[in-house]
Amino acid sequence: MLFDLLHKLHDHQRPLAAMIIWSLWNSRNLLLWEDSDSTPTLTVTRVQEVLHEWTCVQKAKHPKHHVEQHPTWEKPHHDTIKCNFDAW
Repeated sequence: MLFDLLHKLHDHQRPLAAMIIWSLWNSRNLLLWEDSDSTPTLTVTRVQEVLHEWTCVQKAKHPKHHVEQHPTWEKPHHDTIKCNFDAW
């Protein structure tokens, strides 16, 4: 059921939804197993912090590839023949 919900979301919404679900589950476990009560504000803050950290790690693991720009045509120097081609 949760996976169906996540698949219906846009790609940019999925990490936030998954992090909210995880944080709610984590808050529940803290209350159940460690008798540590968490406020909704703390839960939302944890979502924001963990999502920010996760996003930074993902960017570091998968840096964007820069497209190599080819130089533009330049007029050849005087008394020079220049041949441009773009085939392999």
